[in-house]
Amino acid sequence: MSVGSPSGVGAAPEGDRILSDSTAASEADKLDVALTGFSTEEAQRYREEADEIVSRYVALVAPLAQVFGPDAEVVLHNFGRLPASIVAISGDLSGRDIGGPATDLALQNLASDTIAPYEIGYESVLPNGRRCRSSSIHLFGSFRRPVGSLCINQDVNALVAARDLLDQLINLPDSGRKVTETFRRNVGEVTDDVLAAAIRSVGTSVDMMSKAQKVEVMRVLKVRGFFLLRDAVDLAGQALGVSRFTVYKYLNEIEAGEVEPLNGQ
Repeated sequence: MSVGSPSGVGAAPEGDRILSDSTAASEADKLDVALTGFSTEEAQRYREEADEIVSRYVALVAPLAQVFGPDAEVVLHNFGRLPASIVAISGDLSGRDIGGPATDLALQNLASDTIAPYEIGYESVLPNGRRCRSSSIHLFGSFRRPVGSLCINQDVNALVAARDLLDQLINLPDSGRKVTETFRRNVGEVTDDVLAAAIRSVGTSVDMMSKAQKVEVMRVLKVRGFFLLRDAVDLAGQALGVSRFTVYKYLNEIEAGEVEPLNGQ
């Protein structure tokens, strides 16, 4: 059975191209060069099998193209007709038509010892340089080599542009300065967070801290604006186990430049 519209399937919509039986016959003299590795008998059987299997998928080409929309192209290849393997196509992304060639990837796969049943979401490039997301379903018969493939190509340039715009809107700037912000429900949560972070910054527990480490905690709290909050002195003293007087003493030492930040901070 030559490739064409299966029995019971109406004519292809305008813009969808399907190989006719007469065109297929005219291409017969081009086939021998493509079926290397086959005996004459095997090549003939491969072609017949390819025609029979691939013809079952012709009716899917047009509706699949409609499903994926105007930025998509669906192509059906019959590898028994290499090098002119395109037997049905819907969509105009690549500018190809019936009798068009297999792609470089398809030829590479056919020459491979192993080929997967399908390849989903790989990148392809149109003649005009635009990028596509492509998927191919390989059609097999009794031979190790696939007899055809059903391919879907989607122009994703608009989606890529939208993604790039979203990246610009949501990505945090890389200025070399690490900026973070934490949202809390009340002042108590804010003070607890800032205190805990300052204590963690010296790398030891409060009961093991030296005076220098406690002064460092005060310095970190001052830099982070902790002492702008109400009752901050009392809260800092309670957290470090020192008096209000000691907190003020540490702050005065920091203000006077009498202490150096630990670890060069």
